[in-house]
Amino acid sequence: MELRISHNAQAIAAAILGRDRAVLQRVGSALWRGALETSNEAKQRAPKFRSEIVTSVGVSHPAPLEQHITFPKRHAYYQEKGTGPGGRPPLAEMVDWIRMKGITPRTPGMTRLQLAHLLRRRIAQRGVPAQPFAEPALEAKRDRINALIRAAVGEGLAQGGSA
Repeated sequence: MELRISHNAQAIAAAILGRDRAVLQRVGSALWRGALETSNEAKQRAPKFRSEIVTSVGVSHPAPLEQHITFPKRHAYYQEKGTGPGGRPPLAEMVDWIRMKGITPRTPGMTRLQLAHLLRRRIAQRGVPAQPFAEPALEAKRDRINALIRAAVGEGLAQGGSA
């Protein structure tokens, strides 16, 4: 799963590319800054069980005026979008999750292993609800990214962009 941050106005991008490199570099830096801020926001919003999603978040620069925020852990997608009925998480993962969350069975005499089996069956029947964190982070930073880009274009043009 990944979020892409880029400037989608081809005419503006072409105009910037035709001008002084300072404008392009400033806009690229602004996008990079926006991607880093967005990735930090996503990390704050992400579910924290074992912090695997948080520690795996990365930012890459595949092309001029484009940044990608990547979430390489496969379960990041399932956290973001949720799942429908079907699959079951591994039993050991469920037991570990129950232990780390400090959950104790309400039924007297029930073990954590038995509770894990029940939870796995329920997940298989109903799925897991979405816990969005990446897309809300991008939405929260959208205005900030636009402001960074506007400021970068203004600074670049004021500091020597030529027609």
